[in-house]
Amino acid sequence: MLAVEGLDASGKTSIARAVAEELEGTYVKPYVGTVGTLLNWLHLRGEEALVNDIGRAEVARLMEVYAEARCIVFDRHWLSILSVISSHYSDSWFPPPPTIVCVADAATTEERLRRRATPAAERRDTARYGRRFRELAQQFALPTLDTSRTTVDQAVAKLLADPVCAHLIRAPGAGAPGLASS
Repeated sequence: MLAVEGLDASGKTSIARAVAEELEGTYVKPYVGTVGTLLNWLHLRGEEALVNDIGRAEVARLMEVYAEARCIVFDRHWLSILSVISSHYSDSWFPPPPTIVCVADAATTEERLRRRATPAAERRDTARYGRRFRELAQQFALPTLDTSRTTVDQAVAKLLADPVCAHLIRAPGAGAPGLASS
């Protein structure tokens, strides 16, 4: 299992899909649709415990659904939840799954968001969330992958060639850490 994390427009979705394909695994995006809408609504209401519990439950559900998959590559996971709630909840995710944090410089992120036609109101918090993901990556000693000036293929090749990242991705028994207990 691998969690690919990062800010919107950091390249995480493209990279997660490409890594899943390269590893003949299953690509999963847990926090979309109704679940994503609910998490966002609860976050805006300050319901951190519920955000944490629902985020964990959705990951556990997907681990069960894809239990037979060769490898599951998550496009967002534990760090995305912790990016909007207090790090006080981090213990409930430990030990975390192997995690890579995609980052991009501010100009690249802004350009990617503009190309997607992301409304200005949604782009407003980009810098704050970018800092939050970098802080969390540093706090938990997570490897980062700068996608600012690289293609998806180059980023995936770099990721899979990096001995630390490759070991994390291919580690035997990388199951659903942090989800066995409440």
